[in-house]
Amino acid sequence: ILHVDIFDVVEVPRLERKETQYTIKQYSPKLYVLRFTRPLPVSAGSKELPRYLCDVARKACGQLRFRNTILWSYNPVAAGCLMRMGELIRVFDGVDNWVGHKAFIEMFGQARISCGYNEIEKKADIIFIVAERLREIFPARNDVLVLNNGVDAAFLQRIASKCEEAPEDIREISHPIVGFSGGIQHRIDFELLGY
Repeated sequence: ILHVDIFDVVEVPRLERKETQYTIKQYSPKLYVLRFTRPLPVSAGSKELPRYLCDVARKACGQLRFRNTILWSYNPVAAGCLMRMGELIRVFDGVDNWVGHKAFIEMFGQARISCGYNEIEKKADIIFIVAERLREIFPARNDVLVLNNGVDAAFLQRIASKCEEAPEDIREISHPIVGFSGGIQHRIDFELLGY
């Protein structure tokens, strides 16, 4: 598996464009992560980005001598990569509906996101979604697989039972204490959190 990490995508002025450098780190016998070590020469919202990422991923797969490549994506805007890498199988992991996500609409445009979903619906071999409501994105497909998000409650209970006392920096916070991991964006309800 080659995971392409593009969280640091930034725009570089055309005059300063140079070949993007990246590293490939092996985490296990079959898992590699490609991480860019300098800004990409295309902006996150550019229509060139999927083609550029495909070219880099194809080059990396060649360096690693990968065969029978599986293309697995969660990004509907990168749908242009489907069938461009000579992949054996194309998998789409629908983790959210980007058509309703203000930040992605501002970055890519609603029409472009919708076109990406349409292309995925036609070309992906396998589509996973994390919630039943996401089926509406792919109305022509009756083979969409639902893998609900979940939590291992027994594991968390075992960890909680080992904690004799709350850490000092949160002892004075009223209960219940709710944790969060991820990016806080403008769509969060701060009034609800303050409650």
